[in-house]
Amino acid sequence: MLTEKKLYRIIDRLNLIINRLLSWGWYDSSIAYAKCLANLYYIFGVKYVDMVLERYVKTLSDKIILSQDNNKDEYACVFYDDFSVDNRGLTQQYIESLLALGYKITYIYPSKSKDNKRIITALSHSHNQIVPIEHNHNGMQLAQQIYDIVNSSCAKHLFLHMLPYSVEASIALCALDSTIKKYNINLTDHAYNIGTTHMDYNIEFRNYGANISVKYRGIEEEKEILLPMFPILDTSFPYEGYPKACDNKVVILTGGAIYKVIDDSEIFFKLIKEVLSTNLNAVVVYIGCRDMALFDKYLSKYGLKDRMLVLGERKDIYRLMMSCDIYMNTFPIGGGLMCQIAASLGKPVINYKHNQGIEECICQRQHVEMSFDTVNEFCDEMTKLVEDEQYRLRRGQEFKASMVNAAHFRKLLGEFLKNGKGGVPIDLFKTYEKESILDMQSAIIRENQNMMFHKFMCKTLGHKVIAFPNILKRVLKSQIQW
Repeated sequence: MLTEKKLYRIIDRLNLIINRLLSWGWYDSSIAYAKCLANLYYIFGVKYVDMVLERYVKTLSDKIILSQDNNKDEYACVFYDDFSVDNRGLTQQYIESLLALGYKITYIYPSKSKDNKRIITALSHSHNQIVPIEHNHNGMQLAQQIYDIVNSSCAKHLFLHMLPYSVEASIALCALDSTIKKYNINLTDHAYNIGTTHMDYNIEFRNYGANISVKYRGIEEEKEILLPMFPILDTSFPYEGYPKACDNKVVILTGGAIYKVIDDSEIFFKLIKEVLSTNLNAVVVYIGCRDMALFDKYLSKYGLKDRMLVLGERKDIYRLMMSCDIYMNTFPIGGGLMCQIAASLGKPVINYKHNQGIEECICQRQHVEMSFDTVNEFCDEMTKLVEDEQYRLRRGQEFKASMVNAAHFRKLLGEFLKNGKGGVPIDLFKTYEKESILDMQSAIIRENQNMMFHKFMCKTLGHKVIAFPNILKRVLKSQIQW
């Protein structure tokens, strides 16, 4: 079983292994172990940045990449995307805006990505390049390939939409000359991500991320740019509908990755139990959960099985939002994009606790109160939304009017690329309740239940998925002969 003590022992051992592998010139293995360490920081919320790992990345770049200079085209840019999924992250917001601003785009994405038809269609013009790359176990080759594609594009601008453990892309960007401007789109602003110290600019989508980057990642204030995001709405997927249990009920929709709703106090489920016990004509629907067994445990514990419906992954999010009545944000980690989609469709959004940065995702043009700091205040507002349809509709329209749209975002992005400054003013004096990352103890509990980090290590290091104690022994004792 993983404990905090064992977790720190793994960190120490991984650092020792990476350092030794680098000294031996075993660069592929160094990259694999570095990915494991970066993913550990991300999953368990150990830290926001690790300068030792950043130095490993720079060392690998110096050792691996064969670099060369070339001339740059002011209106050419590269968009490196580790995700490439329609309606997820910030790919389409940037791609569509860059195209509208007249930029030629070289788009690099994982060849295994399949749910990216809208992205590829938007780029299907002769002056753009679409470059799928295969992510395999040869990290050296992948890093060199990424570098060669970026360098040969003669682009003046490089946008990076990266996974928190994207070591190969970080190695490539370290080798690029100073004439290409490197912009990190800080999608995972609430947790660790690699390579941020090697960027020219760190683009945030909310003030919360900017505060963390300056205060905890050590990024200079002048490198921080705040460009509020807007949601991409996809109406193409057929509506699969809600379960019959939702008929003639006020539907409270919520959802996201399961880590966003689990903490030691299990507050999210307690809130839902309180809401449903007070509002007998309401039903809660949760979308986006992959670990149904773990969720079932909480439904049983709080007696929610009949009135909290878990639908799993759904592609028809737009139509689910259109058909719901209220959107309830997750806790302790809020979901910015889901809240935005709800607000943009005129649905009222309700959030537990201020100072988590959620308001900044929605209230970009005018402030609308959406957060409540006590259980009683939260439940009173929820009851008012459930019982009073006119109030519910009016609140939804207030949220819709408060949001930034595509034209405003495009204007801000264009001004920034032209002048090297701009965006929305950043308030670095604001403090947030959740400036720490994910609760480590909760992350350890989740790991012991679903072994996500264990599986990642096995896959990355080329091991078969074996029992956790065995993989732990392999890392702690290491097969490497010192």
